[in-house]
Amino acid sequence: MLTTMPALASSHDRVIVMLDRQAALNDALRDLDVQIVHAPFAHLAQRRRWLDRGAIALRIVFACLRHKVCKIYLNQAGLAPLVHRVAGLLGLPLVIHVRILEDLKRCAMLALGPDVHLVFNSLDMMERYEEIGNCRAKHVAVYNPTNLPLNACEETDFAHRKMFGCIGRLSTSKGQHILLEAFALLGPLSRARSLDFIGEAPQGGRRYEDDLKSQAQALELPDAVQFLGYRSDAQALMMDYRFIVVPSLYEPFGRVVMEAWAAGAVPIASTLSGGSAEIIRASGAGLLFEGHTPAAMASVLRKAVSLSAKDHGKLAAMGRSWARETLSIENYKRTLTGVLF
Repeated sequence: MLTTMPALASSHDRVIVMLDRQAALNDALRDLDVQIVHAPFAHLAQRRRWLDRGAIALRIVFACLRHKVCKIYLNQAGLAPLVHRVAGLLGLPLVIHVRILEDLKRCAMLALGPDVHLVFNSLDMMERYEEIGNCRAKHVAVYNPTNLPLNACEETDFAHRKMFGCIGRLSTSKGQHILLEAFALLGPLSRARSLDFIGEAPQGGRRYEDDLKSQAQALELPDAVQFLGYRSDAQALMMDYRFIVVPSLYEPFGRVVMEAWAAGAVPIASTLSGGSAEIIRASGAGLLFEGHTPAAMASVLRKAVSLSAKDHGKLAAMGRSWARETLSIENYKRTLTGVLF
């Protein structure tokens, strides 16, 4: 939101931002020419959330009437059903930013008309909506901008780096169990290479993390595989690896691909992984395996091991160049302000 707000504030004479009183954005937004209205978003997960939804709906109605709002922009689609009803009640056009798969499904269930404009963070997300949703709503895809240091790593000697890193929370949807099976299929190569997992299971998901560690033991990979847990310096740690493997079943956008390029690493992902695969195809700066099978993934891991340092550096540099040109804040602002104004 902070990347967009300066452009929105300068493009219109009045921008009202509604957020929770405890949100971290409060301090940053005070420096911009916007008016802040608070609503109890943080309490929606608690027992009496229907009361909070009612309070939020009333706040939105009151703010729209008081400030003579001409359009509503929902930066996250979690409240799309509620805000869609409010916008319909007030006769206001609505823009909904759809960033995750769950919100895509939520929006697909709504009877959205041409007064609603959906913004997706990848072409894959938009195409999925077109397959299952009500296409009367206008829709457009715009990649999230990146503020990563894409000029910071021009390294050409990768001999000192470890081979494979996997960054992200540990959960079934992230596919780490498939990666372990694939790594084991490398046979003797897996004993001479390394695979590190950086991340931890979310609350309530410790069983999957324990299962992964047991799986590594059963596959006789205890020396080659390490579980490093949560690390606040994960972005910096990426510079320790030649390849960042993204075994996720689906990623709406796949920011980890850009993080890999910024660290001078080459991303590896499934052709079915959504945004990650889309970005790698568009840039030509990564390796893709078909489907989600260990055998297909292992085939690409073998290809990665044999990749020369020259080709490795070329792929990472291509990725950084593509991201600088395509994922600029200027491109993002131009597209989004075009939708909003």
